[in-house]
Amino acid sequence: MIISLTTLPSRIPKIKAGIESLKKQGFPIYLWIPKYVKRLNQTFDGVIPKFLEGINYEVVEDRGSITKLLGGLDVTNDLLITADDDVVYPDNWAINLIKFYESLTEKGACCYRGRIFRNRKNKKYGNSSLIRQPKVAKQVDIACGTWGTLYDKSMFSQDIYILKHHMVDDIVISCELQKNKVPRWCIPSEKIKEYSVCRTDSLWGHNRKADNNDNAIKDLWID
Repeated sequence: MIISLTTLPSRIPKIKAGIESLKKQGFPIYLWIPKYVKRLNQTFDGVIPKFLEGINYEVVEDRGSITKLLGGLDVTNDLLITADDDVVYPDNWAINLIKFYESLTEKGACCYRGRIFRNRKNKKYGNSSLIRQPKVAKQVDIACGTWGTLYDKSMFSQDIYILKHHMVDDIVISCELQKNKVPRWCIPSEKIKEYSVCRTDSLWGHNRKADNNDNAIKDLWID
């Protein structure tokens, strides 16, 4: 069982709060740092801040935000939880995901935030409802990674490494799980806090202005 996340070179000095909250979870942490980000023309300067001591970090080729999953799949043998670099997680964040996963008869991905398509015949990101902090666990179509998602390595085929639409990792991952008939569960949570680093060179801001989400759904979703 590991926790896996990625970041951007420009964000590294700003992610201490999130990293410190992940250290409290009690599991090995893997941070994947892209050495060059093409969309931002941004190069990592090699400076590792002191707050990253005690975690595993590696400088890698940029594969977009899906790097947090792909890197984790490369080092785990079973469970992994992906996290984002701009969130402060409560102390029981990881263990609650694990407990719910272990309670399932049919194993599925477990998240704290997801989306459900409102129109099953016309699946578009803008036509989906956001699910977060539900009172009881609820199955969703799209597992959103921002608040954390638990997977088992066996849920994925080698197709996940084909990086078409890699700019929209939530969609690519959920389409892969849908294809493999893996349920996605959004579960109750305590307060999960996003902080200001999310506005630094954010990918979600770019995708919100483009058709990346809908193009990926149209191309990859299998009913």
